[in-house]
Amino acid sequence: MFSLKPLLVGLGLAALSSSAFALTTSEQLNYDRLISGDINQVKQAAQSIVSSNNSNPEVLDVLAQYLAKNYLAAADYQLDTMAWACRALGETGNARYRDLLSTIVNSNAHKKIRKYAKKIIKAFTF
Repeated sequence: MFSLKPLLVGLGLAALSSSAFALTTSEQLNYDRLISGDINQVKQAAQSIVSSNNSNPEVLDVLAQYLAKNYLAAADYQLDTMAWACRALGETGNARYRDLLSTIVNSNAHKKIRKYAKKIIKAFTF
């Protein structure tokens, strides 16, 4: 079975070091929304990432870390945000997020989150 611990540690280190990278204004706004931890801000960031086709791993790693930490215990009011996070990560086509999405599909997460993760994996080749 895939272990999320190395992924979380790696993503955590990437998130902490992101201040060393130059981010565009839009990327910085999304980064700030993601690190706020506020569910509405995270959803807005994920939607913005999808609409702008943002593929900056420094921003996406923070979103992946949030998703990895919260997808199993997501309450009903958080499901839409988790689905948007799956979509934002998957639409990049970046293979680094495939294991996380696969783990979500094979988990006990809410069926809506699993459905979106599965849909993204099928739609995009990593």
